[in-house]
Amino acid sequence: MADTHSNCFFSRTLKSWRLAGWAILVALTCMIGTSLAGQFGDFTFTDHGHSVSITDYPKRALGAVVIPADINGKPVVSIDGSAFQQCIEITSVFIPATVTQIGEFAFAHCTSLTSINLPENVDTIGSGCFSNCEGLASIAIPASATHLGDGIFSNCDALMSVSIAPALTKIPSRMFQNCHYLSNVNIPSSVRTVGESAFARCSNLVNLPDIEQVTTVEDAAFSQSGVESVTISRSMRNLGPDAFNGCRGLKNLKIESDTVNVGDRAFADCDLLATLELSETSGTIGSHVFSACVALNDLNLPKSWFEKGVSTFSNCYGLTHIEVPKGVTRLGNALFSDCTFLGSATFEGDAPVIGASTFYRSNRFFTVYYHRGASGFTGPTWNGYPTVELAPGIKVREVAGGFLTNGGSPRKIGEAFVGDRAFRDFEISNGGNITLTDLAISKVGPQRAEFVVSRWSRTSLAPGQNGVVRVEFSPTAVGKRSCTLRITSSDSKTNLFELRLLGLGMRLPGPEIGVDTQGEKPLVDGQVWKGFQRLKVGKKSDTKTFSIKNKGDKILKELSLRETGPHRKDFIVSTINRSSLRPGESLSFDVSFKPMEKGPRSATIHLKSNDTDEKSFDIKLRGYGK
Repeated sequence: MADTHSNCFFSRTLKSWRLAGWAILVALTCMIGTSLAGQFGDFTFTDHGHSVSITDYPKRALGAVVIPADINGKPVVSIDGSAFQQCIEITSVFIPATVTQIGEFAFAHCTSLTSINLPENVDTIGSGCFSNCEGLASIAIPASATHLGDGIFSNCDALMSVSIAPALTKIPSRMFQNCHYLSNVNIPSSVRTVGESAFARCSNLVNLPDIEQVTTVEDAAFSQSGVESVTISRSMRNLGPDAFNGCRGLKNLKIESDTVNVGDRAFADCDLLATLELSETSGTIGSHVFSACVALNDLNLPKSWFEKGVSTFSNCYGLTHIEVPKGVTRLGNALFSDCTFLGSATFEGDAPVIGASTFYRSNRFFTVYYHRGASGFTGPTWNGYPTVELAPGIKVREVAGGFLTNGGSPRKIGEAFVGDRAFRDFEISNGGNITLTDLAISKVGPQRAEFVVSRWSRTSLAPGQNGVVRVEFSPTAVGKRSCTLRITSSDSKTNLFELRLLGLGMRLPGPEIGVDTQGEKPLVDGQVWKGFQRLKVGKKSDTKTFSIKNKGDKILKELSLRETGPHRKDFIVSTINRSSLRPGESLSFDVSFKPMEKGPRSATIHLKSNDTDEKSFDIKLRGYGK
C-alpha cells in the first residue's frame, strides 16, 4: 500500500516537472522568438518576429548584390552595423524600399563598390557607413534621411557628386573628409551647421557650396579643401578654429556678418588669399586668423580687426605697408609679428595703445607715419620705431581705397587680353593748407606706352580739393607689364610722387591671329596698307616683312595665304611654310611692289585659319605706278 502511494506521488511530481519544463520552454521561445538568426541564400539575418535585419554577408562575394525586400514573408527593415564591411569584391548594391535603417560601417571598405541606392524611406545612416568605398563616384541622399552619423562617406576617394535632399539641419562631422575628387555637392537651405572636418581635404571642391543660411561652421570644416572664393553671409554666427585653414587655392574672402565669432587659425596658411573684404564685428576674433597668408599685400581693415585677436596677420610676408584708420584705440598683441617685409604704417588718427610685439620682427627700417596734429605720437621715435610727421601736400589713393605711399608697392591695374584693355582710377588730392600748383603727370618704364593716362587736365588743387585720373592698360604682349607714373607738384616735401603700376597681359582664349609689320602698329582685319612709295613702272620696291602671330591660347591651324585683286601680279608675295602655330609662335612672309602700269594699283592678301572670329584676315595692299 505504501509502495502504491509512493509511486503515485512520484508520478504526479514527474508530471509537474514536465509541465514546468514545457512552460519554461514556451516562455523562452516567446522571449527570443523575435531575434532568431537564420540564413537566406548568402544573407545572414535576424528574425525579430515582425521584421528582419541583414546581419552579415560573405566577405568573398563577387559582383552585384540585391538585398531582398522580405525573407520568409517578413520585411527587411534594416542592415545591421558592419554587415557588408570589407566585402571588397562586390560592385553594386540594391537596397529595397522596405529598409529604413543602415547601421554603422555597414558597407565600409567595400573598395570595389561603384553603385548603391538609398531608398526614399531610409531615415537613419550610421557612422562610417560607406567610409573607404574607394570606387563610389556619386550618391543621392533622400529627404527621409535625417539621422546621419559621422564620417559616412569619409575616404571615398572617387566620390565626385553628391545630392542632398532638403530636410537635413546639420552636415555631420567628417561626412566627406578626404573625398579628394568631390567637386559637386549641394548644401540644402535647411542646413544650419556644417560639422567638424565635414569637407576637410576635399581638394577638388573648388566652388564652395551655398552656405548663406548656415550659422555655424565647426572646426576644420573646409580645411585644406580646394575652395577659391568664400563669402561669409550675415547669417553666420560662429566660424570654428581652422574652418578654412590651409585652403591653398583660396583667393577671395568676404565676411559680411557683423556678429560672427572667428576661431583660431580660421583662414591661416591660405597661400593665395589676396583679396580681403571684412566687416566690423562685435564678435570675438581668435588668434592667428590670417597667419601665413603670404599673398596679402593691401589691407583695408575695420577697427575691430585691429583691436581684437592675437597674431591675426603674423607671418604675412606680402605686407609692406598698412594704414590704421581713425578711431582705433589699440592694436592687438603680435598683430603683425614676423611680417618681415612690413616697412611702414600710416596712422590716420591719434596714437593707439600698442600691444606686446605688435610689429615684432617687421622690416628693420619699419617707420611710423602720422599726421600733423595727431596726439600721442612722439619724435624721432614712438615705441621704439622711427616716426615721420606727414606734411601737408599731395596725397594719392585708389578711388574707394586707402592712401598710397610714395614709391610704395606696385598697384595692380588688372588683367587684360592682348589687344584689350583694363583701367583703374586714382584720386589726387591736396591735403595741405595752400594751393598745390605745377601739377604734371609723366610716365617712365619699358612698357609705359601700354599705360595711358586720361581724364586729367588739372595743374592745381585748392586745399582739400581732389581730382580723378584714369589709367588705361592695353597690353601688347603676354606677361607682367609695368610702368611708373611720376606726379610732380609744388609740394616741397613730395615734389615727385612715384606711383608704380602693374598689369598682366594675357592671351585671348582660343586661336587668335595677329598680323603686324616692322615698326608699325598691329594691323586690323580689312585694313588698307599703304606702305609702298610711288614707283616708276617696272621698278621694284624694297621688301616689306609681315609677321603672323598666334596671340591666343590654342593652336592656330589651317593657316594659308592667298592673293586676289585686279593688280595682284604687281604685288610679289612670298609663301608661308607652315600651316599651324602654337600659342605665342609666329612666322613671316615678304611683300614687294613692282607696278606694271601707271596709276593706283591694288590687291588683297587673305590669311585663312581656324581663328573663330577672323576666318580670313584680309590685308588690302595699295601702291602707285608712275
